[in-house]
Amino acid sequence: MRVPYERNQRYKIDRKLSTLVGGPGHTPGKNEKVYHAYYQWVPFFLFFQALLFYSPHAFWKAYDSGKIKNLVQDLSMEKHILERSGSSEKCSHSTQIARYLVKAKGQHVGWAAAYVFAEFGNLVVVLGNMYLTDYFLGREFSSFGPKVLQLIDEDPESRMDPMTKVFPRVTKCNLNTFGPSGSIQKFDALCVLSSNILNEKIFTFLWFWFVVVAVITILSFMYRIAFLLSFGMRQRALGSAQDFPEKSQGKYVVAHIGRSDWLVLRFLRLNMDSVTFYKLIKSIHEELMQTGSVEFPAVETYKLGRQK
Repeated sequence: MRVPYERNQRYKIDRKLSTLVGGPGHTPGKNEKVYHAYYQWVPFFLFFQALLFYSPHAFWKAYDSGKIKNLVQDLSMEKHILERSGSSEKCSHSTQIARYLVKAKGQHVGWAAAYVFAEFGNLVVVLGNMYLTDYFLGREFSSFGPKVLQLIDEDPESRMDPMTKVFPRVTKCNLNTFGPSGSIQKFDALCVLSSNILNEKIFTFLWFWFVVVAVITILSFMYRIAFLLSFGMRQRALGSAQDFPEKSQGKYVVAHIGRSDWLVLRFLRLNMDSVTFYKLIKSIHEELMQTGSVEFPAVETYKLGRQK
């Protein structure tokens, strides 16, 4: 017969002290009892964090709609296609992309701004998750990593594991059972919280992972901003001197397109081999030389999909 029992459901989180009766840091008659309430919400909290981390990627994929993919498909085949429907003039796919980029010059500002916003969103999500996790664990998460590193150098016989303060493995339980006569008998017992053995490992990993991701995200965002502000960096990002037999062509292209158009070229560079991308830069250079300083009116951008 299964003996019914009842665990005390009173919950109280002390922001300054996170100890349990008989647990780490407890001094009889001095420390207050602390009832943790966040254990049952750990799976939901982790799922919510996963959604937050995915949100910038989802935003960018929805806004981009495969722009770069549509531009580079069939490029390596150098398939001859019509420049416009109804036109009898044929050109290579790289020439078609070059003409599109020149005629749509200055019209990728919104697209580039959305990309920078998505990268900035990555930084906000990382820092926001660090704050939410710290609040969720009663302000103990922010100092979690340093305490774990300090624990390694301490004597195993006398050291106090900081993880057991946040995720105690053994705690006091108040059990109410029925006696032989049907009256309620109260017992104090020690309960093993096996789920916390896994939880402490998860959040220890998350602390170090958050720090690494935050540093990489900050450096990546600063790197992107530096590219947008520096002409020389934008020029070098499109390729080295070995990639461009005529270095003046790449310099001329970067000088005559906007930062948003450069970002499109940068993505194309990452999705092409050097030879094909050089042909594209050469085609853009020729188109710019033909048009000179003429400003094109707004044109309807179109997707360069697979031609049938």
